[in-house]
Amino acid sequence: MAARRILLAWELGAGLGHLMPMRLLAAALRQRGHRVFLALRDLQSARRALGDESLDLLQAPLLLGPPQRPVKLQLSYASLLHNCGFDSVAGLTGRLQAWRTLLQSLSIDAVVAVHAPTALAAAGSLQVPAATLGTGFVQPPAQTPLPAFFPEQGVGEPLLRRNEAIVLGVLNGALDELGSAPLPDLASLLRRAHPALLSYPELDHYALARPIPYLGQPDFSQGLPVRWGPRPEKRVFAYLRPFPGLHELLLALKNLKAQVLVHVGDLDPARLKAYLRPGLVVSDSPAHLRQVAADCDAYVGYAPHGSTAEMLLAGKPCLLIPTNVERQLVARRAEALGAARVLPQSTGQDHAGALQSLLEDRALRQAAETFALRYAAQDRSRILEDWADDWLQRL
Repeated sequence: MAARRILLAWELGAGLGHLMPMRLLAAALRQRGHRVFLALRDLQSARRALGDESLDLLQAPLLLGPPQRPVKLQLSYASLLHNCGFDSVAGLTGRLQAWRTLLQSLSIDAVVAVHAPTALAAAGSLQVPAATLGTGFVQPPAQTPLPAFFPEQGVGEPLLRRNEAIVLGVLNGALDELGSAPLPDLASLLRRAHPALLSYPELDHYALARPIPYLGQPDFSQGLPVRWGPRPEKRVFAYLRPFPGLHELLLALKNLKAQVLVHVGDLDPARLKAYLRPGLVVSDSPAHLRQVAADCDAYVGYAPHGSTAEMLLAGKPCLLIPTNVERQLVARRAEALGAARVLPQSTGQDHAGALQSLLEDRALRQAAETFALRYAAQDRSRILEDWADDWLQRL
């Protein structure tokens, strides 16, 4: 197979969840003799996630500042795109042109979009083969209109279609400015890309049947090893970000009769000294998730897909406090499994009672263990390598 020049693109979203699969995929592609470039939203996080490997890193073209006309209530992925720069023809045209320039100047043969819809549109406008990589949230079911995030709220199809028509009009306006053909719908942006759906049916953000396979979560196996104290105390891993009720939760963890390991992203660990006690440790770096999942008894988190899936794959019950729409969807799916309790992020919640239930509720633990048993035989080390081989054969 001839060597290809492949661009991995990350445009939207935050955290390490996008970088971890990019690291594994980049390694797999390079091992097969291909030249790999990474255009990243956040270069500052790249060093920590990608390690010391010699990679060709570029700053991804992205929206600077808030959207011009944001919608207050995100109803579907179309609403998310609207709030991420698909609300202005002029602004989107500039970013679309910048992505096209990257592809042309680097002579890119194929693109992998990791929550990078503008890069995906640029690739399509240049007839460059593309793939999408990530969880179900960044690869919504390719239907028209795109499905509602919370269909039980009674969001009607006419409203979804109206919202989507606005976003599609902006995208097609930008494509027209660059002399490219319009798209018939937003779903076509997804349909022409080869998917790598890194999730499980039970944890798909959209509770809808899909015609594409679920690959599962790759083995990211990165982070610092964890040392717990001696048994018999229960062990709780808390992986958090700042939210309104954080102080109350940390007090409840301080008073919990268990060993507790806490990591709070985007917060100086020095600010957590008041919550320290024998048996409660604050980590200033992300822990090795697969190891901590194997060793802990329960998990408390803000419901990112990656760590939630890792804990459930290890059979550990979860207390989830989601901090945005994407995480609310993950939390609801884990709750529907019977393997998680979900609390809102507001103050005044019964964190102490929820933590005690997390450790004592046998039904929660059994549901998590059932999920883990279902996927215990999967070789997660080969997920991205096998997908890459299949995709490369299609190019």
